[in-house]
Amino acid sequence: MKQVLAKLEAMAVGRFNRSHNAPNKQDDLIIGDPITAVQMQAEFLAAEYLTVQFDVIPPPATSPTFGIFDAVADVSFTVEGGGTVRRTVSIGSGTTISGPGQNCTVTMRDQSSGLFGPGTPYTVTCQVAPGSHPTAAAPPTLRGFPTFQTVAALGTLTLTIPPDAGITSAQVVVSATAAAALPVQAIVLQQNGGGQILKQYDPQVNTGFVTITPGSTTLAVSNLNAANAYRVQITWGVDG
Repeated sequence: MKQVLAKLEAMAVGRFNRSHNAPNKQDDLIIGDPITAVQMQAEFLAAEYLTVQFDVIPPPATSPTFGIFDAVADVSFTVEGGGTVRRTVSIGSGTTISGPGQNCTVTMRDQSSGLFGPGTPYTVTCQVAPGSHPTAAAPPTLRGFPTFQTVAALGTLTLTIPPDAGITSAQVVVSATAAAALPVQAIVLQQNGGGQILKQYDPQVNTGFVTITPGSTTLAVSNLNAANAYRVQITWGVDG
């Protein structure tokens, strides 16, 4: 009986000290450098829900365009004897993502365009622990672009929905570049690989995250205004 109790006590203590590798990492990324990466791996004795939390200390904003960066993390949850589930999220201070697994691998990298402050370092941090994060109103996200894109009159902007990243929804924001362009006239299309429309909607009506229809491979935003351009920003919603 004493041996059983000792084993149970050891398991209870081990719940908070099961990682074979240090489950946290802090280092620098560099704006415009997609090769440099900060990696962390945590391995636990048993599979359960794990949560990864991030923090980012941004570069100094010493000019109006300096300090604009786009940091992302590739997160893999693996179960022994099973498969691997991958997620890709944009990271900032307070970003969290959860998933079931026994092993968790995180790769943080910069995918900035390099136009704003190239070569400038900034600090990223991640840590992983057992448990799921509280339910939030918005999902973890992945930026479609570092900044907005301009769509010409009667033009269309088409993006490939990132594969193997856990994308489940998208928020599309369309804004006018001039008062003459109001009200905004645009339509969003979710299409499959054959170009068939699986869902279409008005981004001025559906302003939040809209679920991606299974089978969709691209998302297109069409400007229906014959005389004016629009600015478009797309944010992907990630499962987790």
